[in-house]
Amino acid sequence: MIGVGALLIRRVFVVFGALGSCGYLGYLAFDVFSDSWLFPMTLTTIGFGVVYLGILWQRYEQAITQKVTITSSCSIEGATGGPKVNPRRNH
Repeated sequence: MIGVGALLIRRVFVVFGALGSCGYLGYLAFDVFSDSWLFPMTLTTIGFGVVYLGILWQRYEQAITQKVTITSSCSIEGATGGPKVNPRRNH
């Protein structure tokens, strides 16, 4: 849900996806891996990675959005056989 929200530029998807991910990681930390010492270290490493990716996203957001928009529009045109034509403009 976080990835879809980032691609669709809908922050509400990103926020609720992050809340769901935090809830699930909390469940794993307290119930499933309660006796493990490696799991908190792994979560810390993943957290640092997420912070780093957030910084990169903020720095290069416009370029990433343009690239994804161009790529997705090209793939949609290729799947439909070309650019979409508005029927009203043909009259």
